[in-house]
Amino acid sequence: MTWLEVIEEAFGTTENELHLSEIYKCCLAVITKKSPEKLNNSNYEAAIRNTIEVNSIDSEWYNKRNNRFRSTKGKGKGYWKMI
Repeated sequence: MTWLEVIEEAFGTTENELHLSEIYKCCLAVITKKSPEKLNNSNYEAAIRNTIEVNSIDSEWYNKRNNRFRSTKGKGKGYWKMI
C-alpha cells in the first residue's frame, strides 16, 4: 500500500477538510490495519505531509502529476481536502 493510498483511504468518502493532526490519526488507523510495516517508519507523519504536498497544486513541492489535495485555509495552516 502506497502512502497516497493510505491517505486516500484515511479521507474515505468525506468531503470535509481535515487538519493534519486528524489526517495523521486516520492514517495511523489505516496503517495499523492494512499496512503495519509502515509503522517501522518513525517519520510517518513526514511521509504523510510529503505525499500530500507533492500531490497538491497548492504546494511548492507539487510534482505536476497528481493534483489530489487542496489546501483549504491557506498555505501553512495544515487544513487539507481530498479532491
